[in-house]
This record gives sequence, structure tokens and C-alpha cells, in this order.
Amino acid sequence: DLSFRLHARYPVVIEFHIYPIDIYHQKTDDDFIGTLNIYEINAHSITLESTSSILLFVYVRSTHTSKYTLISRSSVPTGFIGFAGNKGGVGIRFRFYETDIRFINSHSASGDG
Repeated sequence: DLSFRLHARYPVVIEFHIYPIDIYHQKTDDDFIGTLNIYEINAHSITLESTSSILLFVYVRSTHTSKYTLISRSSVPTGFIGFAGNKGGVGIRFRFYETDIRFINSHSASGDG
């Protein structure tokens, strides 16, 4: 059972307030939700942004759900002919208490850069 192995091998030492999750070639965040449940972390999804294959989810502990504001998100697909979603980037920004936070997930073609 994966949940038992995860918890036994990686016990929670530090508890975070924000959980950004980036996923490539996956359609849901079910695996991450399962991990949160394993560690008994009560988190709330504040938003997600995606292209066809690049996803970014942001979760905040449920005790802080009233403390995030000014949520915005964007995506830039740069794949086939400049618009297919298999390459590019996604971003999410928001204010948490009085701090502006930004998360970016990108996937570039090999040899770029």
C-alpha cells in the first residue's frame, strides 16, 4: 500500500501553509490529494491553471482560507506552431496575508535555452 510506505518513509517533520503542485501529462490532482489525506493535512484548493498537459494547483491550509486574496493566473502555450499546449508555462499569483506569492510551472522543448 503506497499510503503506508509514504508515511513510514517520509514522516511529517515540517507542516507548510501553502502547497503548490505542478504536474505534467496528468489530468487531475488526485495523487496529491491522496498524499494530503495520508498526512492528515486539511488543505483547500484556491485555484489551478493549465495548458493541455501542464498543470499547476495551489492549496492552502484550511485554517488560512480567508487570508488569500487577489488571485490571478495565466498560461502561455508554446508548442506546435506556437500554440499547442504540450510546451509552455503556467503561473499563479496571489496575496497571502500581506505577502505577494507567485508560482510558475514550465516545460520547454529540449535544446531550448
